[in-house]
Amino acid sequence: MRRSFQILLVALLIPVACFAQDPVFSFLKIYRNFLENGKITTKECLTLGKSCLGEKDTHLCEIAVSLCYRSGLKREALIVAQDAVQEIPNSSKLWFLLGKMLLLNNRSKDAEQALSKAIQIDPQTKGAYEILIRLYILQGKNKKALRLIKEMEKHFPNSPEVPFLKGKVFYSTGNYTEAMKLLNKALELQPDNTEAVKLLADIYFKEGMYQKASSLYEKLISRGIMGEKIIKRLIDSYIGSSQYKKAIHILERLYRIHRNHQVANVLAILYLKAKELESARKLCKEEKEASACVALSCIDGRKFLNLKTDYSTYVEAGRILYELGNFRCALKMFQLASFLRPKNAIIYSYMAQVQSKLGNVDAALKDIDTAIVLDPENDSYHFQKGVILERNGRIKEAISALEKAIKLNPESATYLNYLGYLLIVRDINVDRGIELVKKALEIAPDNPAYLDSLAWGLFKKGKYQKALKVQQKVIEKNRNSAVILFHYAEILYKLNRKQEAIKYYKKCRDLIDKEEGLSPWEKQEIEKRLKQLGF
Repeated sequence: MRRSFQILLVALLIPVACFAQDPVFSFLKIYRNFLENGKITTKECLTLGKSCLGEKDTHLCEIAVSLCYRSGLKREALIVAQDAVQEIPNSSKLWFLLGKMLLLNNRSKDAEQALSKAIQIDPQTKGAYEILIRLYILQGKNKKALRLIKEMEKHFPNSPEVPFLKGKVFYSTGNYTEAMKLLNKALELQPDNTEAVKLLADIYFKEGMYQKASSLYEKLISRGIMGEKIIKRLIDSYIGSSQYKKAIHILERLYRIHRNHQVANVLAILYLKAKELESARKLCKEEKEASACVALSCIDGRKFLNLKTDYSTYVEAGRILYELGNFRCALKMFQLASFLRPKNAIIYSYMAQVQSKLGNVDAALKDIDTAIVLDPENDSYHFQKGVILERNGRIKEAISALEKAIKLNPESATYLNYLGYLLIVRDINVDRGIELVKKALEIAPDNPAYLDSLAWGLFKKGKYQKALKVQQKVIEKNRNSAVILFHYAEILYKLNRKQEAIKYYKKCRDLIDKEEGLSPWEKQEIEKRLKQLGF
């Protein structure tokens, strides 16, 4: 109805314009053709440009550029925009439009200048700020982007785009803590900002906050945004937050429609995780050679050697079983894989990991040494050996292996922090331990585990106030780690804040048995201290 009215309006104007011999006549005629056909020709585009320049009318030039671009004439739209700013150089709107056309024609450097000119002429040109900031982020010019956001904020202090764009900058630099705060603020101001929801969901997913991530992916899907990546992330978020039933529901529907082998395998894995063994068995009658079904065969004690099972299937089955905590079956899978590829180093690394879980230290070290012989420059194998040795009290050998890993990969924050913390917690060389942890924090400044290591190092050096300041940042990020709570309690206790300390000692006591990745020695030391304090 609105389009019909527009056509009627133009039809009424044309005779008047014609009668008056108005140069706008040709402009109106072409506009009517666009409304009727949805596009204009190259010749009509250039005619529009001449008409708007003849009138020196900013609004007409904006319409001309828009109609050319919407007709698929990107190059011609750019020509009209360039001519327009030559003729009307003080129009911020036209410079802004030129910047957009330059970007669409892949001329980002010229676009930057045009958008900057638009802002210079009129600092209230909001769109120019937004596009230019996005361009800087895309180019990795994050400092420039932040400076421009600060300038934008002066003119638009209550705009929801300000926290959103700032959050986007921090997201691109990996500073997820700040990005989360800003994106949440942006959504409070503008709840329908779909891009902010996407970024925030992505951060929650990457940070392992799967419950929150799944909630946002559900919101995106409810808005009709159902790309393959979003659906996959939603399923992965359900799995990550142990919402297996929801993930199963989606995958069952997909499998009924597509009968896809990969979908069947993921579905079988979920059945195993959800302990729905009968559903898994039923599915595996059709998908016998899926890795999850091979894993199920081992769980059920059935023979699977007669299946056409290859190396990768055995490896994947081993990983599934390892995650399920069935280490004996996992070991069997990895051993079968090693028979098929005896020169493949990674499989010995897997076996070492399982043997370590089973408490077979000598077998674990033998396997990881085999992996190192086959691939001596692989830093992760040296690190793995260091962890196995440290967990079993062979500290000097562990330090040697960890030093080798760092030598091969000096940029690994994980390696630096692990060795640094070992030197601190064992009172071997606290100063060097702090130095290594600080290097790890240069790489990952917001990592709570690394900050915890630094706080404990400062505690060991008697710098209790500094230790407290660092550990308070850690507590803000993680209140579910027994070690972190124990360190915080010890720092408070030393500062004579004993009532507060008691609260965290008690929480530590509740969590200590559930703490994963804690070495037996450290667990023993913490429990000894708790017992000494009466907890």
